[in-house]
Amino acid sequence: MKSLVRIENVTFGYGDHPVLEGVTLEIMERDYILVIGPNGGGKTTLLKLVLGIEKPWSGAVVLAEESLRERMGYVPQYATFNRNFPITVFDMVGTGLITGGNYLSYGKQSGRGRVEEMLHKVGLYEKRRERVTDLSGGQLQRALIARALVADPVLLFLDEPTASIDITAQTTLREFLDDMNSRIAIVVVTHDPTPFARVYKHILCVNGKSFLHGRGELDSHDLETLYGCPVELLGHGIPHTLLREHNGGEQ
Repeated sequence: MKSLVRIENVTFGYGDHPVLEGVTLEIMERDYILVIGPNGGGKTTLLKLVLGIEKPWSGAVVLAEESLRERMGYVPQYATFNRNFPITVFDMVGTGLITGGNYLSYGKQSGRGRVEEMLHKVGLYEKRRERVTDLSGGQLQRALIARALVADPVLLFLDEPTASIDITAQTTLREFLDDMNSRIAIVVVTHDPTPFARVYKHILCVNGKSFLHGRGELDSHDLETLYGCPVELLGHGIPHTLLREHNGGEQ
């Protein structure tokens, strides 16, 4: 299986404060990685480094080929998206085709056809003329995913994709991503790995440093090290429950 991205001993931070130190990771074709860890541990920062939004202080992010930079899809956190922006669903999805050199591409017939295809795939074709502000949380999440997929990426990043959607929408999202994973690699930053427990291939624990685990390799000791407190693993999957008593006091 081909390597898409290698993160080699990367250190990065903001101001004088390091957020990630000595992080190493390889993302392979059709991989499915869950990224977990506490708030402030560097999960979203890691995505920004791979996407080229931030540059490492030291170490390197090495792409299999430079053109891969334009074939990465990114779905930001729901809470960071300004849903009041006056744009239709069709036009928002179409912005996923825009790069520095082809800013008019989705206005062409081929581009419009691609947008329509993705709207059909995520079940939003009938909503294409509506304003984004009129969508439900689950519908907006699907629209953001369509925008990320419309340029036919080989690698898709999602930042907390289930944080603001209900259980039904989570199930639909998981099934959709499971189908996409037969063709593309997926990296999901999440506080709740439960919806992805049956489909992930690796878990990356990030809290300043990083530790990669395959299926079935993560245990309570690993999670206690990651979160800095006792955890209890539930028997039906990979989620964890933080205990009331830790660090010498109650939570």
